[in-house]
Amino acid sequence: MSDAPYGVIFTDDKRAIVGVPHGYKIPLGKEVEARIRKIGDTYGYWYEGNGGDKKSFAAKYVGSWDDDLADTIEGFPYEFLGAMFGNAHIDAQIKALTSMNKTIFESIIDNQRAVSYFKDRKFTAATLTKYLTAVSEKDYDFTRMANRIATRPHLKQFFRVGMQRAFPKNWQDFPYPAGKVSKLVLDRRGRYLLSRDSGVYFVGAGHIRNLKQLDPKLVVHGGEKSN
Repeated sequence: MSDAPYGVIFTDDKRAIVGVPHGYKIPLGKEVEARIRKIGDTYGYWYEGNGGDKKSFAAKYVGSWDDDLADTIEGFPYEFLGAMFGNAHIDAQIKALTSMNKTIFESIIDNQRAVSYFKDRKFTAATLTKYLTAVSEKDYDFTRMANRIATRPHLKQFFRVGMQRAFPKNWQDFPYPAGKVSKLVLDRRGRYLLSRDSGVYFVGAGHIRNLKQLDPKLVVHGGEKSN
């Protein structure tokens, strides 16, 4: 195993992008970690999302790079609704959305913070419809599934199928419509990271491969477990 199995990209002496195994400490060789800390101690450390992986690397963080990205985006692009099918918050979403008096669609509209990537804005019913239509397939009609009553079993099925279509085992090949829509967000987040001029940025290890695709000139240190 290398000294950075989940991948590290050092673009120069001012910026590093570090792959994280969600929920676990990042295994790093001493020299690699020292180089990361030299950059981070000088230019700052930034975590992904809501900081669920901060314990993976002990540091004094500036904040979330996703929050900074959100500030650069106007409106509510429909593709960002794909955050609801990420696996980190499914149980909390089900709890927040469960209702015997509403459809899944209605409950999502009424409880937007439970599923939204953006913390400071709302989406319209038209935006939700556009997303559900875009990710639907012949045998997986998310618009139809969202019209079922928001019981716990119906919600579990809705999110389970959504996760399976957006993030199958070969998710980086984006074989299904839900994955193709998620790739729009993945690429946008990747381009944002590559636009930063300094700092240490932590990302889910799977994003390392995407960054390399966006800029083939990047050199990935280690990374054998980043797929």
